Amino acid sequence: MKTLFTIMALAILACSCNDPKSSTTKPGTKPDRDTLIHHIQILEQKLRSDQTINHQQGAEMVTAYLDFFNNYPDDAYASDYLYKAADISMNLNESATAIDLFKRVIEFYPKHKKADFALFLQGFIYENQLKDMVHAKEIYTQVILQYPNTKIADDSKASINNLGKSDEELIREFEQKNRK
Repeated sequence: MKTLFTIMALAILACSCNDPKSSTTKPGTKPDRDTLIHHIQILEQKLRSDQTINHQQGAEMVTAYLDFFNNYPDDAYASDYLYKAADISMNLNESATAIDLFKRVIEFYPKHKKADFALFLQGFIYENQLKDMVHAKEIYTQVILQYPNTKIADDSKASINNLGKSDEELIREFEQKNRK
């Protein structure tokens, strides 16, 4: 029993040491903006130096980005951090989370430089991760309607044309076009 208590205490201590807010922020108070940014920069630097992302690192990055967004949604960094959280979630195959976060980018920051791509990536996730062609087509159609005459609208049209096709079918079609 004493060993179990010691293990639980060590686990709680280890978890609290990883939280940048645990030692600097009182419960119910807003964490310091610069502290959050510094923590994000450290995590990003570690991610760049590792050159690969594991699930734990990715989850930690997403949490750090969302902590900033949730505390400082009107800050200049907030929209980019929210987008990055969505992007990492997508790359970790956290499909539902990624879709939700990309929706939030569009909802909170409709003028964001990547708002059109945030919508497109929702369709991409439905198509490639969730294998839900119906929702993928709906999203791609929204991209075309909301962002006509853009490269991403062209990409959405191509995605609709290729929905459900295997890699072999796509290669065959590409080869046929090249012969002509």
